[in-house]
Amino acid sequence: GSIQGHFCAHFPETAQLLHEGLRVVPNGSTKDQDLYPHLLFEGTPFGFCFFSTLSGNSSIQAHTAPMNLRLRFHVPLILPKTTTTTARTDKQKRPPCGIRVGPFVRKWEEGSVLVLDDAYDHEVWNDTDEPRVILLVDLWHPDIPFVEKKAIVDLFQKAQQDGLWKK
Repeated sequence: GSIQGHFCAHFPETAQLLHEGLRVVPNGSTKDQDLYPHLLFEGTPFGFCFFSTLSGNSSIQAHTAPMNLRLRFHVPLILPKTTTTTARTDKQKRPPCGIRVGPFVRKWEEGSVLVLDDAYDHEVWNDTDEPRVILLVDLWHPDIPFVEKKAIVDLFQKAQQDGLWKK
């Protein structure tokens, strides 16, 4: 992905934070290429940053990402205050609003970022009557060296030039 103009227009402070905090190399240095270049997962069709609202009494069924080149960050913005579930069945004592990644079940907590590799099987649910809103941000997986990131982005740029991928 890439930062879309309409996102910047509607959410200028968030866009500025993403640009200044995650896209720019600290202090303009290129010395630490393997650590800091473009942390945002840009240059592929699989990088996203958006506000995700999960309404009350809803879920997103188990699924996986198409690759494991990124880590997905969930920044909680609005969390249900309800601690009881409206679900009709007991889902193995899971929290009323939460996420399962592989065998691990978690809930979002105010002031804490939840980080996951979404290549693992995962699902989310909100069994309350209140919405859950997070800022979802994809960053490059830290195990991908700079040279491989560049090759991956170059591959997608070539595919785009050849008409195989459209932004």
